[in-house]
Formats: sequence, structure tokens, C-alpha cells
Amino acid sequence: MAFEKRFFLPEPFWLVASDEAGRGPLAGPVVGAAVALRVEDPALALKTLRRLRRQGVGDSKTLTGPRRREILASVGWDLERGACERVGFGDLWGAWALCSSSEIDELNILQASMKCMGEAASIVAPEENSAVVWLVDGNYRPRGSRIAQIHPVVEGDAKSALIGLASLIAKEHRDHLMRELHTVHPEYGFDRHAGYGTAQHRAAIALHGITPAHRKTFQGVRGATAGA
Repeated sequence: MAFEKRFFLPEPFWLVASDEAGRGPLAGPVVGAAVALRVEDPALALKTLRRLRRQGVGDSKTLTGPRRREILASVGWDLERGACERVGFGDLWGAWALCSSSEIDELNILQASMKCMGEAASIVAPEENSAVVWLVDGNYRPRGSRIAQIHPVVEGDAKSALIGLASLIAKEHRDHLMRELHTVHPEYGFDRHAGYGTAQHRAAIALHGITPAHRKTFQGVRGATAGA
């Protein structure tokens, strides 16, 4: 049985799932992603969820970059998308949103993560007055959402195919953005460590200072001077 079936409603509804990527790095944005599945025929919805699993959708942290991109391509997603887009099969939609390093410093990383996941969910959740169930990876319930039924799911990217798909979208979009940032600041090696606090990254901070993309409130960055 698909994990999501326990959240099915007796009437037609939208099942939304969110995850984020980039809470731990010293630099770059945190990216939230959301996918929404329209559930009118439960059997058909379960078929879509099982198909996602067969395509390899799961926790993005357990997959290599090439494998993540292969899976996303197999479900009809590409890295140029941002607004609400139909995924390759089923009544399934996806979107992503981000909070910059300056927003992370202002809000703190937890609230920034909740904010970008909420923004992505708001893109894919319907505006009309229809039932929505929102599954959020982790153990925190986002505040201020117009969605009434919110269910935090610990280790949700491993349990839920929908959260797993959101995890893949968030991770690949963030890595894409960090590769773009590498072209601006190649001396930091963002294309290799994606902003995480590796020995190479910390050595680059010591040598070159920090960039506007660094999170100034994070240990390892706090107190460092701006680069030339």
C-alpha cells in the first residue's frame, strides 16, 4: 500500500507534498519544492504513486546527481521550470521556490526553509475552495498557511513518493543554482561542494573572504571578512 493512502479523503482533493534542500551549507539559498496530485479516482492516484516508486523516486540524499536527473527526466521534469508545471504523467504538478542567504540570515534557517516550502506549496495548491492535504517533510508544521490539513512526516522523503519527488526537485534545483554561482566565484568550488562546509570551502573562505552568497550568521562564516 502506498504511504499516502492513509491521508486520502472520501471526496476529491489535492494531495500536496513539500521538501527542502540546503539547510546545512555555509553559502547559497535554501530551496523548497512542492508537488500536487489531484485525487479524484483513488485507484488511479495510487497507480501514479506506485509508478513514481518504480521510476526510482525516493530520498534525494541516497541518490547520485546523475541518477536524480535521470529520474526527474523520466517523470517529465526539467531544471528550467519554476512556476506551476505539469509533471510527465498523471494529474501531477510541481514548483520550487527559494530563500536567499540574506533571507536566511534575517529569518533563521528553519523559518526560511518553512517559508520557501510554503511558497512552493502555494503555487501548486489550487486557489479555488477545494480540499487540500499537505504533507511536509520533517517534524515542523509551517505557520501562516491557508492550507488547513498539514501533516509533518519525519523522514518523509523515504516514506512518501510525493515527498521524495519534491526532495529530488529541490535538491537538483539547488545544485543547479550552485553550479551557476560557481561561474561567478570559481575560487570557492561551489560546483563540487554546493556550499557545504568542506575543508576546501573553509580554506577558500580563509584565503578569499566571503561573498554575498555566504550565510553570515552561520558558524564558519560569522566574523569572516568580505572578499576583495
